[in-house]
Amino acid sequence: MVGGKISLKEPPVTALATPPEHPLAQSSILLTVPSLFFASAERFPDSPCLGTKVEKHFRYLSYREFAQSVLWLRASLRARGIGKGDRLALMSPNRPEWPLWDLAALSLGAVVVPIYPTLTPKQVHFILSDCGASFLAIADRFLLDPLPLSALPSLREVFLFDADEKPALSIPTAFSKDLLEEGKKISEGSEGSEELSEKDLATIVYTSGTTGDPKGVMLSHENLASNARALVEYEKLTSLDSCLSFLPLSHAFERMAHFMFFTSGGAIAYAENVNSIVANLFEVKPTIVISVPRVFEKVRSRMLENMLSASWLKKNIFFWALRNGRKARQERINGKGLSLGLSCKLFFADLLVFKKARRAFGGRMRFFVSGGAPLLPEVGEFFEVLGFEILEGYGLTETSPVAAANQVGRARLGTVGTVLPGVEVRLAEDGEIAIKGPNVMMGYYNRPDLTEEVLRDGWFSTGDIGTFDEKGFLKIVDRKKEILVMSNGKNIAPQPIENALKKSKYISMAMVVGDGKNYLTALLVPNLDPLLRYARKNGMISKDSSELLKDERIRVLFREEVDRFTEDFARFEKIKDFALLAEEFTQEKNELTPTLKFKRQNIILAYSGLIEPMYGK
Repeated sequence: MVGGKISLKEPPVTALATPPEHPLAQSSILLTVPSLFFASAERFPDSPCLGTKVEKHFRYLSYREFAQSVLWLRASLRARGIGKGDRLALMSPNRPEWPLWDLAALSLGAVVVPIYPTLTPKQVHFILSDCGASFLAIADRFLLDPLPLSALPSLREVFLFDADEKPALSIPTAFSKDLLEEGKKISEGSEGSEELSEKDLATIVYTSGTTGDPKGVMLSHENLASNARALVEYEKLTSLDSCLSFLPLSHAFERMAHFMFFTSGGAIAYAENVNSIVANLFEVKPTIVISVPRVFEKVRSRMLENMLSASWLKKNIFFWALRNGRKARQERINGKGLSLGLSCKLFFADLLVFKKARRAFGGRMRFFVSGGAPLLPEVGEFFEVLGFEILEGYGLTETSPVAAANQVGRARLGTVGTVLPGVEVRLAEDGEIAIKGPNVMMGYYNRPDLTEEVLRDGWFSTGDIGTFDEKGFLKIVDRKKEILVMSNGKNIAPQPIENALKKSKYISMAMVVGDGKNYLTALLVPNLDPLLRYARKNGMISKDSSELLKDERIRVLFREEVDRFTEDFARFEKIKDFALLAEEFTQEKNELTPTLKFKRQNIILAYSGLIEPMYGK
C-alpha cells in the first residue's frame, strides 16, 4: 500500500502478512465467497492475484497484499455501520477496486448490487431504488454526476474510487483511499467478525433483460460458492492458471470467473480496454480467457481479412494450412489416424502458421471459454484448427450462472457440454430446460409473482429450448420467449437462421423479424471490409458505405448470400425481404444487452421505418 492506494508489484512479492488463520477463512465447508478467497490467501500468500498495466508493464498485487487491503476496507466499512443485509451498490469498469469492495462488503454480510457503468441514469435510478441501496461505491465523478441521487431517500453515503475534489452532494461522500487508511488504524481485535451462513443473501444481480424493467436475481453465498467450487474442480483450475479480464464484472459470468480464480489461487489481469485485448493477451500470456461469441467472431473475421489482403505467398500458405488443419481435425473426429502425407502437411502448417497464431495469444493458452450466446460451429472449428480449444458453457444469472459446460479434452462443438456435478437438468415436453441444484437462485427481489412463474419445487424454468445428444451433451436450440409466432400459426426459432446468415463473409450481424407476420424478413449489418473490396472489384470505387448499400448491385449480392445460406431451411423459414443497415447494433443505442444479445423489441421499434415497408409489399 502506498498512500492508501493499491500498489502493484511484479510477483513474487514480500508484503504485510495476512493475519494467520483469519476467521473469515475458517469455514470447513467453504460455502461463503469470502471463505474461498481467504483460504487461497493463506495457501498462496505470495502468488499474483490481480494485475493492471502500469507504465507499459503489468504489475500484480499478491494474494497477501490484496487480502490485507480487503481486511482494511472491511474494518473501515464496519466502523461506518455497514453490516449484514445492507445494500451496497457497486458501479465501475473492471479494475482492482471492484473485487476489493465486493469481497469487503460480502465479508460483512452486506448485499452487493452490481450496476453496469454503461446504463442510463434512469436505469441506474430504478436499480438503486428497487433494491433500497444504502451505499453506493462508484468509480468516479463522470459516472456519479448524472445520477439523480436526491430522489433516493434510502441512500446514506457515496464512496468514490478516484480521488479528486468531493462532489457537492447532500449525501455524505468519501474516497476509497481514505477508507483504506482508516482501516489500517483499526486494530484487528476491535474489527469483529460477522457470522456468515451459506444461506445468507450475498448479491442482487439485475438482469439486463430484453424488454421491460430488469429483475433483481437474489443469489446466496451457497449459490455463488458452490458454483465456483464445482467449476474449479470441473475444469481443473490451479494456482498456476491466469486470465485476462475484459467482460464487465457487473455481469454474473465475469464475476463468477473472478470467484473461480480466487478459489483456485490463480491470477487475473485487467485488459486496458476492448481495443487492446489482442496486445494484452501477448503481454499477459494467460492460460484461460473468458469471452462471448461476438469477440471470437470478430477475431476470426479480422484474421481472415488480414490474410486476404496479405502478399500472394503469405495468403496462400495461410489458407493451405487451414485446409489441411480442417482435414486433420475431421480425420480425428472420425476416429481415423492421420496418413503420413497429411501428418507432414500438418507439421509444416503448424510450423509456418498455427504456432505463430498461438504465440500472438501469449503462447500459454490452455483454453478459451465462451458463454452468453451460441458459438457458430465454424468459429469454434477455426480456433481448434489453430490449436486452441473453446469450451462453450450454459447458464443464466438465475443459476449463478453456470449449469453445464464442456471440459478440456472432451469438448463437443455445437453443444454447451455436460451438466455440472450436483446440478440436475430436465427437459419439458416442449423442450424447455429446467434446472435444479445448489446454484439455483433464491428468487426475484420484490417480485414473488415472477418467482412463482419460474421456480417450482426447486426447479427453475429457464425459458430456453434444448436437447441432449446421444452422449449426454446439452444443445441449446433457442429462447422460448424469442420464438416467432407467425400469423399462419408457425413457430420459428430465429437464432439458427441468424447464425446461418452470419456464415456469409459479407454479413456481420443479422436479426430475423416476423412475429405476428405471415413471412420472415431480416435486418442485416454488412461486414464492410470484404464488401468494400467487392465494390472496388466491381467498379463501385467512389461510393461511401452508406451510398454503397443503396446500390442495386449490392442488394443483388446480399439476395444471393441470403438465399445461399438459408437453402437448407424450410420454405416458411426463408427470408423474403431484408434491409441493409449502415451501423451495427450497439449497447449505447440500447439495442444489445451487455452480453451482446439482441433487445429485439427495441430494435424493431428503432427500425420500424425499414421493417414496415417490407410487409407493405
